[in-house]
Amino acid sequence: MSEAGVARIRPASPDDYAAIRQVAVVTWAATYAGLIAPHTQRAFLARAYSDRWLARRHQRPGGRLVVAEIERQLVGYASSLERTFDAAELTSLYVLPAYQGRGIGSALLRHELAALAVRGIEFLLASVLRENHPARRFYERHGFQMVDEQTGSVLDQRIVEVVYGRRVKE
Repeated sequence: MSEAGVARIRPASPDDYAAIRQVAVVTWAATYAGLIAPHTQRAFLARAYSDRWLARRHQRPGGRLVVAEIERQLVGYASSLERTFDAAELTSLYVLPAYQGRGIGSALLRHELAALAVRGIEFLLASVLRENHPARRFYERHGFQMVDEQTGSVLDQRIVEVVYGRRVKE
């Protein structure tokens, strides 16, 4: 349960892939409006959120995929990947816009931090689009500090990301 007492966080299953894909489509449209072109979003999401790619992310060694649900409706998800023996990357954390501000994102993050701590992971990284100010504030509120800035791409579109990091146990 989250702080609000309404969201249940649990490991994802293949049965969740369609709902995860839908959360991704809705949250990307809201989050990246004006930042990532709509045609780029559609093309990227079709590839990165296909059942095949979700299964790869879900089942790879050191990978985790968890979901948040309210009354059996999937409203958010998070994924992480262990990168080294003591560091992991939070590769995604999304909550449907209608459910943001209710502590669900914080609950997903706490769940991942606790699971990583049990595995002996000491440091967690998260990359955020430089212009995504709400996400940057979220991570900063949760103890993340900027450690780098890097240029990359989403398919054909160039992006600049801020890389944040924090200790798993504080």
